[in-house]
Amino acid sequence: MHPVKSLTGYFKDMPMNTNDRSTKMNQLIAKAWADEAFKQRLMADPVAVLRAEGLELPDGLSVKVLENTEQLYHLVLPPKPTELSDDNLDRVSGGICLCTTNDPDNDPYHVRWADPKRH
Repeated sequence: MHPVKSLTGYFKDMPMNTNDRSTKMNQLIAKAWADEAFKQRLMADPVAVLRAEGLELPDGLSVKVLENTEQLYHLVLPPKPTELSDDNLDRVSGGICLCTTNDPDNDPYHVRWADPKRH
């Protein structure tokens, strides 16, 4: 079994910082939005397409691409941790983490927190 990590951790062209990896993932998403054929290939065979785009994925890792629509939103549950410290429990008990674009004003899936300090 593979340790759970974000796909951004699999880019071959390391070292990249977190912002560089997020930018690369955003570029892949933008490419799927702009190129229907690329999106269809990505959805049909994500591992092959992601490898072709520079991700080094371990053998046996499965990747499933889901597309949110106006009528359907996918909530992805991460694996349950075996143990959470009180500090980590405080961090996760107050909300959720979602991947969104860098433009929250034009992203219909951007989370709007009731507490403005959490944006």
